[in-house]
Amino acid sequence: MITLIMTLKVDDKVLITETDDFPIDVLPQITAAFWAAAKLTEEHQAHVTDCLNGDSKLTVKVEEKDEGGSSWRFVLRPQVKIEWTAVKDDPWLFWDKYALSEAWIRQNLEDMEAHPEFYDEPMTEEQLRAEVQEDHYLFQLAWEELLDELTGWMGLDEHWHCEFKNFGWRRLSGSMDFRATDGATLLREVLPKTDCAFKIWKEGPRRISIQNWHHDNATGDETYIVTPRRE
Repeated sequence: MITLIMTLKVDDKVLITETDDFPIDVLPQITAAFWAAAKLTEEHQAHVTDCLNGDSKLTVKVEEKDEGGSSWRFVLRPQVKIEWTAVKDDPWLFWDKYALSEAWIRQNLEDMEAHPEFYDEPMTEEQLRAEVQEDHYLFQLAWEELLDELTGWMGLDEHWHCEFKNFGWRRLSGSMDFRATDGATLLREVLPKTDCAFKIWKEGPRRISIQNWHHDNATGDETYIVTPRRE
């Protein structure tokens, strides 16, 4: 899920603040007009409507605040602004070799600092970084744990439906049905046949969303929604 925190300001005075939760896949569809129509009172809506119908140009500034969220500012006129911040929940599962490597290095450095008596010769960060590049078992173990978690979530369902958006460099959208009885097959059917880094969120008891990065789409706006297919 994504938590959206919206603020309407007039002359830099906060008139209203709204907080709501949305499934992750609706984020690209949300616009200032949506908020004006759906979230504001009639009194506040009048400010926005006046600006949207006026001669001012709607400008959008997007700022990445941190790894966990993004912020948008819609300047309707100099005196009227709509701002919101989107904060994603931590993913249920993720696959990113760089992040896994950094976490392993950080954990080992913390362990060596906390318990030097357990190490004959503590390793430097550079030595740890070289070792993790050669330790294929680290990635194999993490991958197998991810697949086990995903397979357990799938349960007895075998037939699946996937809706995807912004697939590849052509930013294609569509849907497909497929059969899978384990996590490895599900990911193989859904994701492109290339090296990927991805995050998976549970959007409900029988629905997951996947945000994916790869060389043909490195922006992170490639998303998949996977649910059991019902006849």
